[in-house]
Amino acid sequence: MDMHVELEYILRVIVAGMCGFVLGYERKGRLKNAGVRTHMIVAMGAALILIVSKYGFNDILGVAGVSLNPAQIAGQIVSGIGFLGAGLIFARNGVVNGLTTAAGVWAVAGVGMAIGSGMYVIGIATTVIILIVQSFLRASEKWMHLPSEVSLIFKLKNENNAVEQILNSLEKIGIETVGLESTKHPDFIDLTVAVKMKKEHGLKDVLIKLEKEPVVESIACTGQH
Repeated sequence: MDMHVELEYILRVIVAGMCGFVLGYERKGRLKNAGVRTHMIVAMGAALILIVSKYGFNDILGVAGVSLNPAQIAGQIVSGIGFLGAGLIFARNGVVNGLTTAAGVWAVAGVGMAIGSGMYVIGIATTVIILIVQSFLRASEKWMHLPSEVSLIFKLKNENNAVEQILNSLEKIGIETVGLESTKHPDFIDLTVAVKMKKEHGLKDVLIKLEKEPVVESIACTGQH
């Protein structure tokens, strides 16, 4: 194979890796599981596989009885990357995490495939668009007034119907419960409730109201609001 052609293929892998670096850097800045290395490797690997799919079998083209469909390997990349994405998604305390990162890894594979095919403009443009979605739309959620998920962590007195009292209090405030986990101890109950909160609820006000419940010994929260 001509050296100039080989260098072109190497350039494609490098450009795909650079796009993966940009997207991975944004994710790592938010302390996500899949960071720079994961995104770079996925993008470069997808680019390499696409190059092999398109050009790796040129030496047998035209041989009797041989037919090729490069799209088959591309399809295997798309389905295969789903397993990696699934490993990034996990549920804890009723809250599902990692969906955006998994979608980003899946998309960066597409970027690598595009650049591996020689479609530099669409690959780089998609990188910029994904970066805008990941970064700027996240900041814009404040003015869009979208609900956010928060985990409320209670230490309750070990009394009958203590958990039900908290759930009823949340319902009265108008907060939607999406999951809960409780552990009963001899003297107290650990309760974690995943809720969806709107901006108008006011996290501080909600915590103050819940602290006044007779069964509540302490309360804390995790998540963003």
